[in-house]
Amino acid sequence: MEFFGHDEVKLDSSGRIKLSQSLHGDFESYSHEALVLFCLPEGALGLYPLETWEGMRTKAVSSLEDISSNIVLRRQLRRFGALSQKVTLSRQGRINIPSTFRHYANLEVGTVVLTGVEIGAEIWSPKRWQSELALIQGHLAKKSESEMILDEQIQPLD
Repeated sequence: MEFFGHDEVKLDSSGRIKLSQSLHGDFESYSHEALVLFCLPEGALGLYPLETWEGMRTKAVSSLEDISSNIVLRRQLRRFGALSQKVTLSRQGRINIPSTFRHYANLEVGTVVLTGVEIGAEIWSPKRWQSELALIQGHLAKKSESEMILDEQIQPLD
């Protein structure tokens, strides 16, 4: 799959956004207009081709017979059921985001951030996106520092 890039798009008062041209093309190639909007734990919305989302859901719910005795599996089912909704991609590349999903992701009329994530896209409020980027950059900085310390332990600098 492709689904990469970053764009700021407009959310109108009806809850519609128009995907960037590249993401629109990617979704048309893989989904034939059947998409799933999914509330992510980070406070953003995932937008996936139906086939991708079904694979995610199937992996999360591995054994139906275990569901009656496993609260974690039941919560996964709730998450995939209540926090997902099929949406249709218009010919113009627009989707409608239901009000409950806009509220969940703190999306307001105006600019929202649309990012490709290899298996689909994510829709973020600008403020949450900036926080997410700061977390990613902080993690990468710590990881780089740890790798450098480990490297020095293996091969001490003179």
